[in-house]
Amino acid sequence: MFQAREQFKQLTYEQIYQELSCDTLEMNTYNEYDLFTMACAWIEADLTEREKYTVELFQQIRFMLMTPEELCDHVRKHELINR
Repeated sequence: MFQAREQFKQLTYEQIYQELSCDTLEMNTYNEYDLFTMACAWIEADLTEREKYTVELFQQIRFMLMTPEELCDHVRKHELINR
C-alpha cells in the first residue's frame, strides 16, 4: 500500500485508518516510526481538513515500540504532537 509515500497522501481517512490499525504482512515492512511519519505526512497534506483525525490516527501507532531516540528526538518535538 505505501510503496510510494506520495500515493498514500491521497488515501481517505477510512483507508489510512484501516491500514494503520491492522498488522498486515505489508505493513510489517515498516516500523512504528515510519508509520508515525506517514500519518503525519497524510495529515499535513491537507492540514485544514485532516487535523481533526490526528488523535484517532495516533492511537493506532504503537509508540512503545519506537526507540527512545525516535521518541525523544523526533516524535516529542513534532508539531502535530505539540498542538
